[in-house]
Amino acid sequence: MKKTIILLALFLLVGCWDRQELTDIGIVGAIAIDKADNNKEYILTLQFLRPAAQSTQTPTPDEPFLMVSVTGENLAQLMRKANRVIDRNGFYDHNKLVIISDKVAEEGLLPIVETFHRRKEIRSHAWLAITKEQEARSILENREHGISRVPANFLNGQFHTSNYYAISTTLLSFFKEALQAGTNPVVGSIFTEKDEKLGEKTVLEGGAVFKKDALIGFINEGETAVYNWIQADDEIKTRGAISIPLHNEDNAEYVTLLMNDSRSKIKPSLNNDRLESFDITIRHIVEISGDQLSYNFKSRKQYHEYLKKVEKKSEEFLTNQVHALIDKAQKDFQTDIFGFGETLYKTDPKVWNTVKDNWPDTFSNIPYEVNLTVDIKNTGLLQGSLEAKE
Repeated sequence: MKKTIILLALFLLVGCWDRQELTDIGIVGAIAIDKADNNKEYILTLQFLRPAAQSTQTPTPDEPFLMVSVTGENLAQLMRKANRVIDRNGFYDHNKLVIISDKVAEEGLLPIVETFHRRKEIRSHAWLAITKEQEARSILENREHGISRVPANFLNGQFHTSNYYAISTTLLSFFKEALQAGTNPVVGSIFTEKDEKLGEKTVLEGGAVFKKDALIGFINEGETAVYNWIQADDEIKTRGAISIPLHNEDNAEYVTLLMNDSRSKIKPSLNNDRLESFDITIRHIVEISGDQLSYNFKSRKQYHEYLKKVEKKSEEFLTNQVHALIDKAQKDFQTDIFGFGETLYKTDPKVWNTVKDNWPDTFSNIPYEVNLTVDIKNTGLLQGSLEAKE
């Protein structure tokens, strides 16, 4: 019995063999990757955190972060090279995001993501975003007008609070979709824009479209919302607000719908072991959060008829948007970003095997039907709009 107790005590006293002291490491909060001017090498930019500058007890006057950039031929070399620039070894366990320029992404991201995956230093749940016509490091250098003093924390908050006009993608999800047959990744697009009051601000909005691991184009915020609707299921849910014109758009009364829940289902239509088309079913459960209607209703029947009108107009408006994005994916990108092929594989692997070798061409020409419904479940406490009395 005594021997057992002694052995247990020895195990409890043994420390972690691979532990690193805080005084020996440099905590990396964010990473940016750009192309060098010679278009052959990469520029790796790391945002190191200074915990002492963020202390609530005795903060130092220093900047709460330190920017370090190194240039080299490959990512593994650059991560080692960065350790020679500062007085600490890079510690990546707290890294929150990886931002990559469009110039790098156009050449393909698998070599970069694979390096992260193999080295195990950068966790796969880190956010991934692509810049458009600007350097990735400029995003980390921007002084944000948020609550956090550290850009990495500010950007991490943007990913967590993004609505369906943006896409929040991790390194792991990109890695899986880039390697998976029958689908292609869409990654969040991030950029800076000028604001009259705030100056430059960073915006996470829209999406970067990939063919396997290479960037081929972008979709705007409205198209990104549609993409998120099509992708929505029991695990992926989207929320947000959208304004619907009730008449023609030149002289329209707009109703703002708050989408509480969106669900979609993609189903291949097969006939005699042949793929004929796809059926896309989308259901939006919404509530009216804003109404420009300038008169009040005299009866519940009149108000009920108005709600039915809103539902019908919303269905027409949103269906047209879905058609526009799918047509763009088929004709402009010629890339299956919705996972039609993956759905076909899960439904009937035998049929998938007959089309998988020529899937981009098959996807670009396959017919499809959209069945979109809007259900208004809540109209708030007001019927009609408020009208000022003289």
